[in-house]
Parts: sequence; structure tokens; C-alpha cells
Amino acid sequence: MTDADVLAEIAHTCGLDRAQFAASFPTEAMREAVRADFALTQSVGIRGFPALCAARGNELHMIASGFAALETLEENFALLA
Repeated sequence: MTDADVLAEIAHTCGLDRAQFAASFPTEAMREAVRADFALTQSVGIRGFPALCAARGNELHMIASGFAALETLEENFALLA
């Protein structure tokens, strides 16, 4: 998803200023933030969506990648305890 208008609308529904988001979207700073976010998701093992991770201290742990039944989610969360 890279359509700036669609993303600006989503940002607006999340409480961000649409015009400010639209102005920031094509900047190098935003591209760098996106690259950093992709690097983080890849380091956790996310290869697709939906994905669910849990933070424990300063670490992120994969709970589920793709659809997962509630029982699987509960089991994976329990492994972090």
C-alpha cells in the first residue's frame, strides 16, 4: 500500500492531521522510517500479514504470522511467561 491519499485518510481516521501527513509522506525522513520499520519486522520474522508480536523488555517476539486460532495464540503467549 503506497497510495498517499489512502494513507493520509487512514492517518486521519487515527487522529493525525491529514494535510501534515500528506506533506510528510514523500520525504526522505519518511522513507527512512519505513525502511527501519521493515527491517524491524523482518528481524522478528514477519513475512506477511496479519502478524502479532509481543514486546518483552526491549525484545519483540512473534506470536502469530497469518491466521492463528485462539488456542495457538494462548500457547504462544504462555511461552513468553
